[in-house]
Amino acid sequence: MEKIADIRAENGITFRLRLVRKGECYGRNNCLTNEGEPLVEFYDTRFTFDSSPSGVMLGQFTGGRYYAETLLKSGNAGLILDGGPESWRMGAESFRLAQSIIRNWLAR
Repeated sequence: MEKIADIRAENGITFRLRLVRKGECYGRNNCLTNEGEPLVEFYDTRFTFDSSPSGVMLGQFTGGRYYAETLLKSGNAGLILDGGPESWRMGAESFRLAQSIIRNWLAR
């Protein structure tokens, strides 16, 4: 079952998180297969651009794709998903929520 969750950041933007486990597809048009550790992708839900392998509309990919463990070990001060758009940032509160969701996903 696909692991997807939405988080509303402090700036009002809802980001969609998607867990990509080993063997699952990801990337533009889902043309890549994860051969390693679980990844987490971040999408901006204001835009209808990318969809998951099962057809769920994800939004616009922010350029933020990280190893799940890296996100869990990186502290909780926030996350800059892309250095360009000022809006693609998560503050400490929303990033802590993202870490909690990721922790729960990996525990299952």
